Amino acid sequence: MTCFFSLENFLHELCFYFEKKTEYELKKAKDKGLKKYTNYLKQFVLDKNFFGTELWERITFFNDLINTLAHADGRLDLSSNKDLADKLEKKENILVTDRNEIRLTENFLEEVTSTLHTFLFLLYKQLESYGKR
Repeated sequence: MTCFFSLENFLHELCFYFEKKTEYELKKAKDKGLKKYTNYLKQFVLDKNFFGTELWERITFFNDLINTLAHADGRLDLSSNKDLADKLEKKENILVTDRNEIRLTENFLEEVTSTLHTFLFLLYKQLESYGKR
């Protein structure tokens, strides 16, 4: 959970950095949280599809899962969230028991940290040319 809070905080700070350097206001970006920050940062990345990649899909899945669990006191009701249930079925490193308990495999943390590391590296590459303009 801490990784995603840190990611959200980092993207928030990055938005403030660009807001100070440009005329684009963060408050005009739609949504909230990660979605707000990515909507804002889309203006500055080289590849306008950067936040539509499979890599970003994995990050938003992990973030949605954490938010769902956090707002449900750690209990997962898959009957009311078919989309999440379908995505969980396809995950190799997350198992759902018959009692709808989530079990993370030993490779889960490696998958999350590797995903975040790759994303941040690629985000840096997307934004580094902006500083050279």
